[in-house]
Amino acid sequence: MSMSSFKTFFPIFKSHPNLTYLDNAATTHKPMHVLNSILDFYKSFNSNVHRGNYPISDKATEEFENVRKKVADFIGAKPNEVIFTSGTTESMNLASELIFYNEIVRDNCTIAVPIEGHHSLVLPFRRFFENQIFYDHRNISEIKSEIALITHVSNVTGTITDPKKIDAKIKVLDCAQSMPHLRINVNKLGVDFLAFSAHKMYGPMGVGVLWVKEEILNRCNPVRLGGGIVDLVERKSIRFNTFTNRFEPGTPNVAGVLGLGAAIDFLKRFDLKKELEKEWELKNYVISNLKKIDEIEIYTDENSAIGIISLYHKNIHPHDISHALGKKGICVRAGNHCTQIFHREILNVPATFRISLAIYNNLDDIKKLIKEIKNISLNQF
Repeated sequence: MSMSSFKTFFPIFKSHPNLTYLDNAATTHKPMHVLNSILDFYKSFNSNVHRGNYPISDKATEEFENVRKKVADFIGAKPNEVIFTSGTTESMNLASELIFYNEIVRDNCTIAVPIEGHHSLVLPFRRFFENQIFYDHRNISEIKSEIALITHVSNVTGTITDPKKIDAKIKVLDCAQSMPHLRINVNKLGVDFLAFSAHKMYGPMGVGVLWVKEEILNRCNPVRLGGGIVDLVERKSIRFNTFTNRFEPGTPNVAGVLGLGAAIDFLKRFDLKKELEKEWELKNYVISNLKKIDEIEIYTDENSAIGIISLYHKNIHPHDISHALGKKGICVRAGNHCTQIFHREILNVPATFRISLAIYNNLDDIKKLIKEIKNISLNQF
């Protein structure tokens, strides 16, 4: 299948035929298969899960729990290790709370923090653990700590980090950027916690996953309380249920979870390894052409096939470039991409504008981008 034909799966490109969307590290578009799964829930069996004793609620519960199994199969896990959340940010907050309040490690332990780490990975843990060692992927094998926070794929440079190279008692892996590009197997990664969001892998916004290794999860009591997580409540005692949904209080985002399941079905239709090879070709085309513009600094890992490229123009602010490209129907991201320390201390620039590729991007998109960047650079507005 050609990369141009991928766009036929995504109705937004029918609504906006001239759209060149290159902000996929922020969020991806949704194929019709995903949108239909959400609409079908609301049209056909909208009801709460785990509670109603009637057919459409039974149907909703069955479909909801089937997605838990589907996620587990997709990442090589067990269904009872999969917790549904609102996204990677909530997953990392929940992971930090489970570790801290259940005393998985000692209070004053040391955490290893990736200097390129997204704020959603780093900040929740800094709230609880003050002893921090900052590292980047170049010195990862030198780090020893009780907790290691690990960015699987950098949302700034596309660098892939191997979590097995770091020495830590507890490893927490941010897979927000790797899920749409790589086949993930938790058993091969050697980590204890893993998080990702549906919306970065062609699923809906507002839903994500926290995977926790079974032996750790069995040691944990819930840290967020509400309906649906208890077997018994008495005046002076609470007994939690024994199912994984004891970590999912309240009414879950059922439609979002079903959309995540549909996104997994969509991704499983394709050979991600072959698609990544195509992505690498596009990435190299971008790099080789933009290197010809003297005013452009390029920040990307050329050894990584992941199509994430951050750029800095010496004379034009990233936000101005992003705005100018937007007027031409080209969507890129400008800012520090929730990695302020990395931009300030490693890249030594206040902000960048970022190109990030997805399965539907093609050479026409890239040629249009390069043409407009050259025009902006020459004309300086």
